[in-house]
Amino acid sequence: MQPSKVVSALFGILASAAVATAQSADTGSLRGRVTDGTGAALPGVTVSAISPAVMGGSLTAISSEEGIYRFPALPPGDYEIRFELSGFRTISIPDLRVNVGLGLTLDRQLEVAAIQESVTVVGESPIVDTKNTSGEIAWTRELMEKMPSSRDLWSTMQQVPGLVLGKENVGGVESPFLSQFTVHGSVRGSHQYNMNGVDISDMHSGIAIGYVNTDSFEEIQFTTSGISAENSRGGLVMNQVHKSGGNRFSGMFAAYFENDALMGSNVDDDLRARGVTGAGANLDYLRDFSLSLGGPIVKDKVWFFGAAREYDVVPFVINCTLPTGGQCQDGVRLPNHTVKITTQFGPNNRVLGVYDRGYIYRRNRGVSQFTSLDAAANESFHWDLWQGKYDRILGSSMFLQASVSRGSPPFHLGYHSTAQRDISTAFDEIRQIRFDAASQDFFQKGDILIYNGSITYFQNDFLGGAHDFKFGVEHRRGKLVQGNLRNRDLERRYRNGVRRTAAHGGAGRMCAGLGFFLGDAARCLRSAGGR
Repeated sequence: MQPSKVVSALFGILASAAVATAQSADTGSLRGRVTDGTGAALPGVTVSAISPAVMGGSLTAISSEEGIYRFPALPPGDYEIRFELSGFRTISIPDLRVNVGLGLTLDRQLEVAAIQESVTVVGESPIVDTKNTSGEIAWTRELMEKMPSSRDLWSTMQQVPGLVLGKENVGGVESPFLSQFTVHGSVRGSHQYNMNGVDISDMHSGIAIGYVNTDSFEEIQFTTSGISAENSRGGLVMNQVHKSGGNRFSGMFAAYFENDALMGSNVDDDLRARGVTGAGANLDYLRDFSLSLGGPIVKDKVWFFGAAREYDVVPFVINCTLPTGGQCQDGVRLPNHTVKITTQFGPNNRVLGVYDRGYIYRRNRGVSQFTSLDAAANESFHWDLWQGKYDRILGSSMFLQASVSRGSPPFHLGYHSTAQRDISTAFDEIRQIRFDAASQDFFQKGDILIYNGSITYFQNDFLGGAHDFKFGVEHRRGKLVQGNLRNRDLERRYRNGVRRTAAHGGAGRMCAGLGFFLGDAARCLRSAGGR
């Protein structure tokens, strides 16, 4: 199907409001009812949401005949909410936090004022989303900056109640390595990774399409239970929302460093007597540089945000010694670049675009006491994400959201150099050691395209109350190309350093042509005389 036809069909379905909802949010919302001293509905009240997170500094809504007001899309941040009507006391509520995906309810009663006066409400109990039954927790930018843990997504996730990681990250050693996790018994592939409210999970593996820069996020929302129909999976739903710029320039630079001198060793004399080699420190060094800058291109009309980060982690590999006598290393370098543009056409139209690119360079993947340095895989590739989103408030009764996203999740485990392509891999069956070259050159290239949109209809007086009806649709399509190449289509087999030969025949021959399938390997072993 051509993309243009997909978009036409998408909005045709949205207009008919005939399908289930299919989109998560990158904003929060606020609603409430305003009454007078007798409890009667108070129409015509001007309600203002004031925050530097909003272009123009504030948004306004007018209470309806039923006294109801709504802000269907508020960017995450701290707000002052102000209620104003001539003849009544103005009420101001400062420091109200709006989080991604949550709908807050704030009702207020206005008192008649003899003279012009205002009241500022302080020390009030935190406002919560009383209509949301999901198990949700939000990590704000401020919280992520102060969290005493390694600066990676997995360590951030570990703080979520009910979530269990498959391994501990000590001193940042595991930061660049994908960690499995479970939530209430969920399995890999049941989790959903949203970026700015859009599901960008790899359609092949069900995991995230790349390693992200947590310093580029304004907020990360985790949903562990009570998953709504807007999401297609039932495990953990993680929604990562990028920072935006603002009407003033602001930025951040951070640098972190750690080496083996800052880590302890648990390799004692007893372990050395048992054959354990190496200094025992997990890490040679860790370097983390992060830079971000945001601000106005045109004040109150166009904002930008940009971020760059390089995360280098070089751990030691225990019981692995180089020919030079040094200890093996399995280093990973993770550069990342992010750009976001946000613009607004009037108070009711918001458009944003995001581009995110990440790299991974891991030259010695798999090196160990059983895989020599020249037989380790060279993992090197980059991934891309493009997003465009449009939000529009249609009068006082409808809210439209639409987006298109595209991601390219690749994966490549290759040889170290072009010259190495002429060397076949070798494996010693007695010592269980692979050497000379990696087992294969494996590549995988994916492509994901997502169109989605939703319309929310607000009905203030229906069945005795106010209701929101949301309808949406999502179209996802993807493709995956993968293959592998084995040097000279050979794998040499040895037994304790001696070439493995056939049990019968004069000259004998080495095992060859393992290929890709297990059946080929079995035939190859039989041709070499078995074990």
